[in-house]
Amino acid sequence: MFTKRFLALVNLKTNRKDAARGERLARLAVRQIMDLQPDHVLLTGDFSNMALASEFELARDVLAPLWDHKRLSVVPGNHDYYTRDSTRIRLFERYFGHLIWGVPPNSSTYPGIKTIAPGVVLLLFRSTHYLPGILSFGWISRDQIDRARAAVNALNPEFAIAAFHHNLHKRGLMVELTGRMLYREQLKQQLLDLGVNLVLTGHDHHHLEYVVSHGNRSMQVIGSGSTTLATKGHIPNFTVLDLDTKHPKKPLQIKVFSYDPAKDEFHEGNG
Repeated sequence: MFTKRFLALVNLKTNRKDAARGERLARLAVRQIMDLQPDHVLLTGDFSNMALASEFELARDVLAPLWDHKRLSVVPGNHDYYTRDSTRIRLFERYFGHLIWGVPPNSSTYPGIKTIAPGVVLLLFRSTHYLPGILSFGWISRDQIDRARAAVNALNPEFAIAAFHHNLHKRGLMVELTGRMLYREQLKQQLLDLGVNLVLTGHDHHHLEYVVSHGNRSMQVIGSGSTTLATKGHIPNFTVLDLDTKHPKKPLQIKVFSYDPAKDEFHEGNG
């Protein structure tokens, strides 16, 4: 049994029209996350808008205070696979792969598998793919599920976490037609069968929480809101999770830190 402030959940979605403000919010969030002293930090994708090397370089610079394979984990977002060429040369993985697989890399295939605390395994899936035009559908291949199953069987964790970019819930009509997670009901069952306790996602820019159950199995799902997207109807935020397996009926305490422009800081609460 253990108690860990093990994840500050961040989604670095930035508005192209206000990149300077997005960068400033990201740097502010990183400073405040450092002050909270989490045991582990997860970023749920969209480090970029158009998968440009300059965008990945900026993201790496912003994240420098957290830059440690043992402390920071990442999954790619749909914007990080935005172009055919960046996907072909695995540009995202060139910049961030060691945060998934270590140095030297223990693999180059998804999911990345990390033991982030005694008995806690983090499965880093890739749900993103290059697609033309406005399409941004996500899916997780059977090979990834099979590799995750082998890892879980070998490690037998006390608590298993799955992370990927695309959300598992239904959204508005436009997103459902162009950017939903495909085969999501099948995926939910696969994750339950793996014994996953917690799913962490991005893509939807708003924080959300719900539980998926089937039979005697259940898993909590938490979606991170965007930390840098400041538009009408959206308040930048990040999520802090405290995990305590000494209380198995309610092992997670969830706190949302929202940006307050008057004070120019993130504070606990939904804004």
